[in-house]
Amino acid sequence: MRMVCHSVESSTEKEEMIVAHVTTGCQSGYVCMVFYKRDGHVIELQQSNSLARVPEDACDFPSFNILKLPYITLITAKPHLRPCPYLGRYIVTGLSQGRHFRPSGGTPVVSDTETAVTQCNDLQFQSLTVGCSEVNTMQFHSSCSVAETSTYSCHGSWEDNGTNYLIASPTSRKSVGARRYCFIYMATDTSASSGGEDGGGGSPLQVASVAESCKRNINPASSAEWAFNLTLNGQCDEKSLAAGTATSLLPIVVFVGIFMIMLNSR
Repeated sequence: MRMVCHSVESSTEKEEMIVAHVTTGCQSGYVCMVFYKRDGHVIELQQSNSLARVPEDACDFPSFNILKLPYITLITAKPHLRPCPYLGRYIVTGLSQGRHFRPSGGTPVVSDTETAVTQCNDLQFQSLTVGCSEVNTMQFHSSCSVAETSTYSCHGSWEDNGTNYLIASPTSRKSVGARRYCFIYMATDTSASSGGEDGGGGSPLQVASVAESCKRNINPASSAEWAFNLTLNGQCDEKSLAAGTATSLLPIVVFVGIFMIMLNSR
């Protein structure tokens, strides 16, 4: 495929629309592309799904329907570390998984018996700390003695129409594992505070999981790799709260979505 920029249709600080001429095989035409600046070195892209014969038609409906076109998440090959959102200590409950996904940052579970392996895989992790060891890391902890902590580095986060997105990468991974992930946090209680970067608001959240980029309108029931509930259990500079105290805090419901970023294979 060969793509050449034809014209800039509109340009603002965080959004730019262009028309490009595309040649692929024996076909050629014009496509409309919109680039969105997110956090630092993270951008997203929407591109028309058909070729227009003339550049004037490339960004017109129905070739370019901004409400239905998917987003493609693009990041630099070596992204810098950025602070993680929702800092704090959390208790993980109600864990459910789709397609037997396991966080990539830890060592694969091993055991002397098949039963022990099954139990560890079923339990997965019981707690999450965000920004506690370092402000740009989050760690999933398991009570299984043969499983290690899964640590992720944060590379950028942003908000779009009430949904928060986080790009993160496992600090260690298997060769078949993805190098980048997208965690998608969707607030479910608009009357509660957003929680911000310190997690103080305790707002209910949802997150979903599908391979590829940071997708919109995810249905956790059919698309989530894993889902669980989070209950705030103290800030990073505090000791974990007693069990009785923790239950009085507003639980954070999270369908944690992990999306492989488009450029993982590059």
